[in-house]
Amino acid sequence: MHLTSCCFRPIACAFTVSVAAATLKAQSVRFSVGAGAIVPTSVYGTHDNWGMHVLGAAVVPSPVADLSFRLDSMYSATTHQYGELGHTKIAGGSASVLWRLRSASPNLHPYLLAGIGSYHETETDIAPACNSAYCASSFAQSAHAWSGGGGLELLQSGPAIGWFIEARYVTIQSGTPTNLFLMTLGLVFGTR
Repeated sequence: MHLTSCCFRPIACAFTVSVAAATLKAQSVRFSVGAGAIVPTSVYGTHDNWGMHVLGAAVVPSPVADLSFRLDSMYSATTHQYGELGHTKIAGGSASVLWRLRSASPNLHPYLLAGIGSYHETETDIAPACNSAYCASSFAQSAHAWSGGGGLELLQSGPAIGWFIEARYVTIQSGTPTNLFLMTLGLVFGTR
């Protein structure tokens, strides 16, 4: 009896993995990559210029119609203003709820999203007199963040590549909150 149950375990495991993979495929997980502008606001905006960011995301549908879950990661860099040498880099990610709005076009999908995440900020200041690594000082911190925004996807029927455009506001709850807008343009991979 023990030998029989040992023989069936690998078969059961293989069946479970196959069912999970088929379910994941049926749920049409979509991946997206994009890049765009980061616009610092509030205190961060008085200290740094606009910069660039890159974004990667995965969207998984839920059992509720027009509701999905999204996991994303982001990396950005901005430079200091007023002739100060240095930069601020932010890296992290968030988990969001994505709500698809109704559209007149079957391929055009507007959406809203809101989420919570965690980001790591590193601010580096360089003394203007020497402009070398030995004259640089850095300050780093990690904190949780809230985000919200909206976007528009253009998706084809079936397996395809589409595109998306998105605007999102992020507030990182450090000592003095770091607030920023992300404007992203990118590609979507997967089925609709």
